[in-house]
Amino acid sequence: MNVLAVGAHPDDVELGCGGALALHRLAGDRIWVLVMTVGERGPQFQVTRMAEQQAACDVLGAELLWGGFPDCDVASGSRAVGLIEEVMAEVRPDVVLMDIRMPGRSGFEATAFLKAELPETKVVIVTASEDDDDLFEAIKSGAAAYRLFEMLPMMPRFTVQ
Repeated sequence: MNVLAVGAHPDDVELGCGGALALHRLAGDRIWVLVMTVGERGPQFQVTRMAEQQAACDVLGAELLWGGFPDCDVASGSRAVGLIEEVMAEVRPDVVLMDIRMPGRSGFEATAFLKAELPETKVVIVTASEDDDDLFEAIKSGAAAYRLFEMLPMMPRFTVQ
């Protein structure tokens, strides 16, 4: 199975769904992590954040892909959408773990696009939001599941059925 995790900043993916990715890896699944920015506005030096992200991907057995967007300034529209489309076309994921709070473009929009292009792909929204409106948006966009960060220690490996 091919698994793609998409995060806005370094450490978003492993903090948000690292346990689920580890289970996928143990099952022999291939994992890709797309990080849209290098997090240069974060609390650490950019080089440190990039090295930590690479180390986390090494532990998870994941291939790391960088989006190359400036921190907190991922443009909505063609560049960001084009990158996500390109990665999805290359990876052909069976499962996508997606945050809804993406800079410039919501995970809901990305989910709707993905479901239109690859309807067999299962999208799991992984978020800190307990807002009912977000849950309903996830359902409307075609997400197969909605998981809160606090539920992640119990989050299973996602299978395609």
